[in-house]
Amino acid sequence: MACLSLYRSGLSIGLAALLLPAGSPLWAQAGTPMVPPAKQQYFDSLRADVARAPQPDSARMHTLYELALGWRRINRDSAQTWARRTIGLARRIGSERKEAMCWGYIGALIKDEGKFTEALQFQLRALKIHEKVGNRVGQLSVNNDIGLLHKNLKQWPQALDRYQRARVIAEELIARNSDGPNLPARLAYVLNNIGTVYFEQNRFAEARPWYERALSQARRSGDVDATATALTNLGGLEVETKNYVAATGHFREALKLDEQEGNLYGQASDLLVIGEMETLQEHFADADRDLARARAAAQTLNDALMLKDIQLRVARLRTRQNDSRGAGVAYERYISLSDSLITSESTAQMAEMQTRFETEKKEQQNRVLNLQLAEQRLVNRKRTIQLGAALAGLLAAGAIGWLLLNRARLRERVVVAQERAAAQTAATAAVIEAEERERRRIGADLHDSVGQLLSATKLNLSGLEHALVADDCLRPPLQELLDSALSSLDESLREVRVISHQLVPNALIRQGLAGAVRELVQKLSAPAAGLRITLDAIGLEQRLPVLVEGVLYRVVQELVGNIVRHAHADEVTIQLVHHGPELTVLIEDNGVGFNLQEALARPDGGIGLRNLYSRVAYLGGRLDIDARAGRGTIVTIEVPVEARAALPMPETAALGV
Repeated sequence: MACLSLYRSGLSIGLAALLLPAGSPLWAQAGTPMVPPAKQQYFDSLRADVARAPQPDSARMHTLYELALGWRRINRDSAQTWARRTIGLARRIGSERKEAMCWGYIGALIKDEGKFTEALQFQLRALKIHEKVGNRVGQLSVNNDIGLLHKNLKQWPQALDRYQRARVIAEELIARNSDGPNLPARLAYVLNNIGTVYFEQNRFAEARPWYERALSQARRSGDVDATATALTNLGGLEVETKNYVAATGHFREALKLDEQEGNLYGQASDLLVIGEMETLQEHFADADRDLARARAAAQTLNDALMLKDIQLRVARLRTRQNDSRGAGVAYERYISLSDSLITSESTAQMAEMQTRFETEKKEQQNRVLNLQLAEQRLVNRKRTIQLGAALAGLLAAGAIGWLLLNRARLRERVVVAQERAAAQTAATAAVIEAEERERRRIGADLHDSVGQLLSATKLNLSGLEHALVADDCLRPPLQELLDSALSSLDESLREVRVISHQLVPNALIRQGLAGAVRELVQKLSAPAAGLRITLDAIGLEQRLPVLVEGVLYRVVQELVGNIVRHAHADEVTIQLVHHGPELTVLIEDNGVGFNLQEALARPDGGIGLRNLYSRVAYLGGRLDIDARAGRGTIVTIEVPVEARAALPMPETAALGV
């Protein structure tokens, strides 16, 4: 279940995070801030407080800090500007605590940009001040945030060390009944973060007690969000260990809390996972209902990304229900949502490029204006103008020459790149055709030569047996030898047939890609051995070009063979979806996974993978492998099928072995 990534983990417990939860809307990140009217009115009142005179410095510092916090989810640059103004005032009046809080807040802003190493320096600076003034609550928050940064950097021992420090401080403050913003809930978040470190390393048994302690602590604190967080993480743990009934229970309890709080995003996330669990347990009616509720919540939020994820789960539900038509419709909606997201992103990029172009255009106009003013000042300096004109002519000629030369070089590079690509395509085609030709030759030789010789030998031995029986010369030792020889010949004939069919599969010739893969699955699926392979074929009623079917069958055969040999999986899902001009192949297993980069880097181990990439690329398609150690593997292949009709079709011949 590596595809589920909705669990709440890695939580900050700083004052800024408590005042503005991480799930708050993010209206703008760069450029002109788009501030909601209510927020704008609030900011205007705060700015008026800052400008009001006379005003105590401590009150003004508090107002500046409120402005910094308010801008976090609207524009990080503005938030950092107000935080630094707060630091300047805090230093002037000697408020080290407020200065430390601002340094930690700036670190959180930089962390939001994904700059974890840079953010770490600001958090350490804040921690140093908190330790100097003895602020244990500040030390608790900053140690937790430092642990979160180490976790994001995959520095597991350092992350655990910081989280454990935060836990010790929280337990100490609670034991002393110290004042602080909901210390029991903070302790629950820290316990949850400790469990998350083990969870992300697939050390599920070690993560469980920390998540259970977090849930117990959160319930004692009465904090709804902390309780929901612990429940969803425990549910995620049950998903990863395939205890779907327990997982559903945890997410349903979290759903009640999110409904109580009116948290629509939490409700949609919970219902999505619940629907997935019910699908896996084949509670199809319940799954249909809960996924519909998730869709309604996501539509209310206008969250296109969430709607896309929900639509994918609906498609999987329809597939499990053997509703091919419904699955096809669901996949079409999923693809449509994916395309719309890509279009939105492209529109935003175009707007950004347009803004950049307008800025450069204005700068260019300013430069032209300055040049005109300079020329006016030099009107009476004839010699200087003539010299400048001559120099300008030389520079223009040089620039034109450089541009022409650069253009010629660029054209040569394009031609060379095209020739190289054509040569590579031709080489790949030659290799694939040679492989298929060699497979057919070897298969035919096995059938016509080795198979016939083995059959003739069996006939001769059978004749010898009849002759010896007729002459009453066949004694028990000779009978055993003859039986053993005939048994060995039968086994050899069977092996020859199997190898011949693997080299030139008749199912591919007779039934096409879907039929050939289905026959391959039937041969490899072994429920008694704990391996279940599920195949779904959608939109493959018509035959595809022979070349596409042949290459894709070899690719699927290699991938499934790798899963059987190396993945130690007990469940494999294969989906073949022909949608419009494109064929999508999805192969997913729940095995041990592997490190893709390491596999490709090995001289011996990466040959098979590189061959797969080259075969799919030859068809003009794309191969994507999502693999992580301990999380299973998902392979996605997308190939255009309509445009392949003009490619040469390799000759095929059925073997009658």
